[in-house]
Amino acid sequence: MRSSTMLQTISWETPYKIHRSRKITEQEFDGHKREIAQLYVNEDLELDEVRRIMAQKFKFYGSEPQYKKHLRQWKLEKNLSKREVIQLIKKSDKQTKCIYNNAHLKLRRIRSTECMGRISLSPVVSIVECRKSSDSAPAMTNVPSAATTETSSTRSAAVQVSAETKSVLDSAVSFLESSRYAQALECLDSVMAQLGNTDASPAMADATGNYGLAFLAQGEYAKAREHTERALAAFEKTGNHRHAAGASNNLGVLHDRQGDYQAALEAHKRALAGFQQHAANTDLAADPDMVNTLNNMGIVYRKQGDTVKALEHHIRALAGSRKLGDHQGCATTLNNIGVVFFTQGNFNSAWEFYNRSLSYYENNIFGENADMMATYHNIGLLFESNKYYANALPYYQRALAGYTKLYGDNSHATIGTLRNLGNVCYNLGNFEKCVEICSREFAARKKVLGKKHCETVAAQERMEEAKAAVGRVEKAKAAAL
Repeated sequence: MRSSTMLQTISWETPYKIHRSRKITEQEFDGHKREIAQLYVNEDLELDEVRRIMAQKFKFYGSEPQYKKHLRQWKLEKNLSKREVIQLIKKSDKQTKCIYNNAHLKLRRIRSTECMGRISLSPVVSIVECRKSSDSAPAMTNVPSAATTETSSTRSAAVQVSAETKSVLDSAVSFLESSRYAQALECLDSVMAQLGNTDASPAMADATGNYGLAFLAQGEYAKAREHTERALAAFEKTGNHRHAAGASNNLGVLHDRQGDYQAALEAHKRALAGFQQHAANTDLAADPDMVNTLNNMGIVYRKQGDTVKALEHHIRALAGSRKLGDHQGCATTLNNIGVVFFTQGNFNSAWEFYNRSLSYYENNIFGENADMMATYHNIGLLFESNKYYANALPYYQRALAGYTKLYGDNSHATIGTLRNLGNVCYNLGNFEKCVEICSREFAARKKVLGKKHCETVAAQERMEEAKAAVGRVEKAKAAAL
């Protein structure tokens, strides 16, 4: 029988800070009209995605009915009446831009709306017009901001770039925050092409750092390191010390993922010192970037075997998250405290903290996310370690489904869950499923680490062992006939 050695903790960004919806005043909604219009109309995001990003960036927690009401009031609806769809289709061709309520609509969307019957009647009088591509279409301006990873502080910077470049960079950030990495990379490629040879510009540094985040999340560590180090150098050159601290933190996360814990700890310490020197909050204990870096340091200390320092840093991080009112951060840190207790063999306390972490997601209006998947994984490992394989199975399966949807097969998180799920299937005697899972793990490790890496070789051995078990079962069945 085999046992797992992979322990999955949360050591990446907490994308959404979710609270119960409350009654939002008219003044509050009007104060965020620009941001909501940018996301919903200009970037053509779904309403759930808009709510998700508004919660993360602005701690704005409006309910779906509240949003829909104000979109109607602002005449920002994207659903067209049947008469309006027919009018647009009659006027449109491949060289036509369709403008609805001052927003550009793609013809693909208009025609799919017609064909699929998703036509809703709007009580609001709408402006429908068609413009040739040579005409100027109205556009909203926006301010670029860089996404944050584990604890990075790569936020917006004032840059002298075109409004179009700012808009594309903002779109890249939105895609990163919603884990849509392919789309984020497309936007970043466009930004780099527009900026050209301006290596020292803040916008170029932001774009380079965001490349690093996308590659890190997808397990492409060589590319992640190249871009993060370039971003760090650019931030230092332009005097953006807080962004530089964020890049140092991200390098720490990268070293952690690659198993170089001493280098990870040194990078996190540099990040913490940078955040302390250039704190965004006079209350250092409630500075969000410092809180997250403390959490990451706790993870590294645990991996080095120093559970006392690990708990010390996680407890400081938990106190900071509570001061900030950051429920997502609390859930993350509670999970990581549970991991420390698991490492110490204190399974009852581990179970308690994992469930306290999950309790923060019970009223989650935006669905599942990576942090939640990590806790499911850890509960699976808790059951597996005590040889309750049947109990572990559904937790691993749920974690794997979530990770695969978010990151694909090649991320650090997905690979770890594949490893453990394969072990559980083997111990339950489901060898054919074990072969499937181990094959995915082997393929992912080979792509990320290379064919000769010791972990890749070990994954191949597990795959061959499972195949041999299938062969033995088939041979036994044939002999019994």
